[in-house]
Amino acid sequence: MEVLEVLQMATDTNAVYHAYQMVYLKNGEEFYYEKELQRVYGDHLRYISSYKRGEMTIHVWWNFAEEKINEKHVKPGYIGFKTGIENPVKKIPQREMTLEELFASGTHKIPESILRERDELKEAGLGVYEIKTRRVLLPLLGISIIPASDASEVAVDLISGDEVEFMQRWWAREASVPNS
Repeated sequence: MEVLEVLQMATDTNAVYHAYQMVYLKNGEEFYYEKELQRVYGDHLRYISSYKRGEMTIHVWWNFAEEKINEKHVKPGYIGFKTGIENPVKKIPQREMTLEELFASGTHKIPESILRERDELKEAGLGVYEIKTRRVLLPLLGISIIPASDASEVAVDLISGDEVEFMQRWWAREASVPNS
């Protein structure tokens, strides 16, 4: 399999980052970033983030070629590895929806991990936070578009500080209007 094919098949790294927080982190645990870990492993691994669990520091990598998580567990006198952990996005139950069902479904609450990230960016003075794309929000909200090829037509509209609505992208709307 070519690298480009692997990249096109792989779950979005941003979705994995947020799903990991939703599925695997416990109350009070928060991600932090260690820049020096970004390039520790090969091309098929992407450093996600790190967090503390008691005395243990857990560093998380996304193995996009295998769609699995790898962890490095570190505490005084101990270093261990846990590999092949299930993709956290796949642990979020998905319900299939057509475009029409999605657009009619109304507003959806933005997942807490994305709200937390938005607040951190605002506090750092990084300006207006752009809501994550459909490639991130749909799987985190447990929505799978059928047929999958229609997902490219979905746009995200921020309704309030913590809710979004999905609508049809402008180019898809124009393409669906017959010429007069």
